Amino acid sequence: MKLTKNTVIRAAALILFFSMVAAIILYDGGAYDFSFVKRPTVYTTAGDTTAPNGTGQPDGTTDGNDTTVTQPPMNDDDVKEIIEKLKTLDEMLKNGYSVSYDKFGKNSAIAKTDAPYLSGEYSLTTHLVSKKVFYEVANGTLKTRKETKQEALPRVRLYYGYAIVNSGKLNAVFNKDGKQISEYLELELTYQKTLDGMPIIKLGGSLFKISPEGILPAGNGEIKNLPINLDVPRYYAESKVDLYPFAERVMELTQVGVITTEPPATTPEETVPDITEVPEETVPDITEVPEETTTPDETTTPDTTDAPAVFNARSATAESDTAVTEPGEGDIIERDGKLYKVSYRTLYGYKTSAGKVVIKPQYTMAYDFTDDGIACVIYEYYRLLFIDTKGNRVISLLDNPYVSPSDFNYKKHYQTFQTGINNDINDMGMYYSVDGCVMIRYTLMDAKTATNTVKTVKLLYKKDGSRVTIPGGFTLENYSDGVMVIQKNGRYGYLNIDNSWVAQAVFDEARPFLQGLAVCHTESGYGMIDTEGNTVLPFIFKYISDVSDGRVAAYSDEYGWQMFTVVSK
Repeated sequence: MKLTKNTVIRAAALILFFSMVAAIILYDGGAYDFSFVKRPTVYTTAGDTTAPNGTGQPDGTTDGNDTTVTQPPMNDDDVKEIIEKLKTLDEMLKNGYSVSYDKFGKNSAIAKTDAPYLSGEYSLTTHLVSKKVFYEVANGTLKTRKETKQEALPRVRLYYGYAIVNSGKLNAVFNKDGKQISEYLELELTYQKTLDGMPIIKLGGSLFKISPEGILPAGNGEIKNLPINLDVPRYYAESKVDLYPFAERVMELTQVGVITTEPPATTPEETVPDITEVPEETVPDITEVPEETTTPDETTTPDTTDAPAVFNARSATAESDTAVTEPGEGDIIERDGKLYKVSYRTLYGYKTSAGKVVIKPQYTMAYDFTDDGIACVIYEYYRLLFIDTKGNRVISLLDNPYVSPSDFNYKKHYQTFQTGINNDINDMGMYYSVDGCVMIRYTLMDAKTATNTVKTVKLLYKKDGSRVTIPGGFTLENYSDGVMVIQKNGRYGYLNIDNSWVAQAVFDEARPFLQGLAVCHTESGYGMIDTEGNTVLPFIFKYISDVSDGRVAAYSDEYGWQMFTVVSK
């Protein structure tokens, strides 16, 4: 009798235990809800890739084929509630908030903003969109090609906080107060700014700046070289260091011969100079450059279609190069009894806002300094250097340009750092230090021909030269605001530097964070999240702009055009 009683108790306990487990699983799977419990708005995948120890660290052990999107539990009523609960900008300002241009944080919110142009269709016309893409050729090497396609042009676009409103053929500029400050013009966005922060546009082939007073001519000396062609936040590429990259057309001389004079003849005959061909040689570089540790073979000269030409040899101009009549490209000139072929290239250096040159042009590409006085530059043979404000090398990532990787049968390859493919939002974080990290594009090329790219990947490095790792099977796509965009099997997610998830890889499109907010897409539409993974705008929109100087434009078929402003308290 006692044995039977114990068996019943144990069986009841087991039934209760498994019932509780089943209830938890069913609740977690969304089979039912409690009216007094609000589910969090999160994103999950059918196959979770977090570590088994519960730390939330991706272990990269899954094959990634099970990334089925599970939409947040948000029905039409939820969406309407979110949209309708958003307060107007005037209400938020009265409640102690102010317009914010910093990263979206815990004390931040978005407010609905009215404007006279927020009506009408999504698009009135189309425009051509061109970009370079990689493709694989028959022998397994990579090349780039330009793809151009027609896309709908949003009727309302944002440009450094200003609204560019399209009429079908022309565009007008509206300020943040909704006031029209230009006529409808055939203008082009250049994604440049003046040194004092005014956006640059192109009209009839000339540059103009958008100022509070209207559209004014812009001088070349006013233009600031931004590290990326993108409507970046105010804090991006802004520092207390008064040094800015500038470009200069520099003459290069390659020796092609010498002039020799025969001794005087016994007869009074005229002496004729004798031109003798010699192997190519280059005038020594007179600019101060970081000391090299290695020099690649002269026969190896990388040349890809998606990056500037590599130095064929060390060269620079002398002070005497500045003549009244400048030699043309390909001309042969004489210097000190030697013959040189003239060529020109664009090199970058640094100068102050007052125009004083501090670091002479010597880099194939140069990027802005951060507050700690460190800048990234790409130097001869595509080595990446971190330099200080005097041009001294702080650290170099490619002192040895050659490598023999096992996955390429140990054949000798040339390793380089290249610029971004399109220098657009897909190259966000490239070569500019953000929260102590820099994204670079690492390329392997055939060492024999130095023209065929065999591999190109994006990597993230800390300023001490150490590399940031990501989960196995994922590739790095972007980096900004301390968050990486990573991709696996066509699904995109957001990962912190410590490898903790912001949002797992469930999106079919994911843009990098700008001002602490990122636009991403699921089968339900476009939405917006913050760096904590919280949904800021629901996934119902046909279009959402990136944050532009604290503003966001969005369109949905149900709600039409909407404008939002970032505020903080």
